[in-house]
Amino acid sequence: MTRTASTRWVVIGLMVVAGVAAYALGGLFADKAVTAPAAINSQPTVGGLFVEPTTLVLGEVQETASHPLRLEIRNTTSQPKKIIDIQGSCGCTEIEPRELTLPPGGTGTVSVVIDLTKRPYSHSGVSRRQFSVRVDPVFAGDFAPTPGWLVTAEVLSAVTVDVTKLGFAEGCVHQGESVTRRVRVATHVPLGGLEAEVVPANAGTAILVPTGSGQYDLAISPNRTLPVGPFQFTVQVRPITPNWKPLTAIPVEVSGEMRPTVRAFPRTVLFGEVETPGMADAEVVLTLPPGDKWRVGRIESDSEGTKVVAVGPAPDGGVRYRIEQPVTKLGDQQVVVSFAVLGPEDRKETVRVELRYHGRAK
Repeated sequence: MTRTASTRWVVIGLMVVAGVAAYALGGLFADKAVTAPAAINSQPTVGGLFVEPTTLVLGEVQETASHPLRLEIRNTTSQPKKIIDIQGSCGCTEIEPRELTLPPGGTGTVSVVIDLTKRPYSHSGVSRRQFSVRVDPVFAGDFAPTPGWLVTAEVLSAVTVDVTKLGFAEGCVHQGESVTRRVRVATHVPLGGLEAEVVPANAGTAILVPTGSGQYDLAISPNRTLPVGPFQFTVQVRPITPNWKPLTAIPVEVSGEMRPTVRAFPRTVLFGEVETPGMADAEVVLTLPPGDKWRVGRIESDSEGTKVVAVGPAPDGGVRYRIEQPVTKLGDQQVVVSFAVLGPEDRKETVRVELRYHGRAK
């Protein structure tokens, strides 16, 4: 299996002990386990075709992408039965053969391969989950499938995560310190490995840190060089079987907003109604990183007459500015004041403050 730095994934080899026949289902995710037993199918005969009910109940099975099932179908009628197609009720099945003709009292075998790794987001943290799929025959002369045999199982998840959506809100700063959030991951069956892959690869990093037997912290950090604004990426948590076959990954969706290094508060000033002609004024604070390497180089407005004056330091180390805006137009108006800020290593950032008001006639 190829590993490249560009994919930013981390593989943690899990020692496979020969003869392991049991594994822990309790612990971190025990409270989420679903333990109700699967019921015997009460409809073993479909259109005169009989399948042994116990065959349809798989019981407790480990998560796999190719669980094999053989259905022995017997024609209990005195007439031949022709099946022109056999369909699964979901896209998780492969069925062969798809056509079958059974004489009176005759039997035939259908092979069904079931992908038990398919799961909804709501089951990402469930170590035991109920699974069912229906195998529907289409009889000759029919235009639609006949509701068929229900296959049920209690699937033991290979891996679970405690959250599938991870938010960073506004906790990240462009070119600032790296910010890390953690997701708890647990394995429930013997594995050959576990992977965490960031998609797209340059959006961040994901590192699996063992915290106990079968338990991990997935440390996720957005790339601090992401552009200012909202960001979104996915971390794929993928179990690897003892014979090194990858299973379906559990996606963890990551989102947040990369803030600029320099910020203005408030970013939007609401003056409300102001008589025309008149004057509106407000105070804003420009937050700069500590030290003397950052400075405001230029202040511009898209409206004539706007006056911006520095009035002193702010309590948090920023700079207070007073903005005076002439109100000369009637109706809803919007003005943008831009601060061009220069930093170390020729870094440049532009901070914008919106002024909104409604000009009212005297």
